[in-house]
Order: sequence, then C-alpha cells, then structure tokens
Amino acid sequence: MLGQESQLRQEVIGQAVALNPDRIWIEKVRVATQAQGAHRTERRADDDSADALRELEVIANSAASDSDFMQSLQQDIQLLLGKLPHEVLQAMPDLKEMRQEPMQHLPALMERTTTVLMAQLQESQDLIPGRHP
Repeated sequence: MLGQESQLRQEVIGQAVALNPDRIWIEKVRVATQAQGAHRTERRADDDSADALRELEVIANSAASDSDFMQSLQQDIQLLLGKLPHEVLQAMPDLKEMRQEPMQHLPALMERTTTVLMAQLQESQDLIPGRHP
C-alpha cells in the first residue's frame, strides 16, 4: 500500500462513481495505514531485544530531523528513482512526485515506513518461541 496510494485513491473514487455518480462526490482520499498490532506499546523492560527495538524506534523517529541523513537519503532515492523505467513512474504518480520534490515527501514517507517496520519487527519478536507479547 505504501507504494500504490494513487492507485488506491483511484479505486475508491471509481467505487463511489459506480455506486451513484450523481449523489456521491469524493473530494479527497487520504491513505493512513497502520500495521496490525502497531497499537501495542507494552514491552518487557528487562528484555534486551525489546530495549533494542525501542532504541531503533527512537533513532528512526528522529531521522527526519537529521539534515545530513535526510540529504543523503534524498540523494539515494533520487538515484534509484532515476533508474526506474518511465512506465513505472507513469503508473505510480507518487513516485513521480517524489522524484520532483523529494524533500516535501520524505518526512511523511519516513514516518509511515517507520510505523510499518516497527510493527513488523515487534510482530516477528512476538513469534519467537518462549516469548510472550
């Protein structure tokens, strides 16, 4: 979903038009995702891996305020986006926007990505035998 927000928006608008084009008007669709289990905040304080996850989360959340990191990330993303075929950029307008104005879109992308990543890491940790979430 992170990479196909525009497609999801178009699908929502298409569904509204299919239901009743005269009475339903979708002005804006905002995609806000949260990984399953991301709401859990309780972790065992004496668990080293839980401490490491918390530390990683703090670092990830503070990355957007690190101008050197953001500049480096922008350069890396620009390099990757520059290598994408034109058809991919046309099919995914969010990538095209990211290519044109990366610093405008990077903080929100970092926040969404961090949320999903931390939830996945927490879920993986919870699946280790002998651990209790």
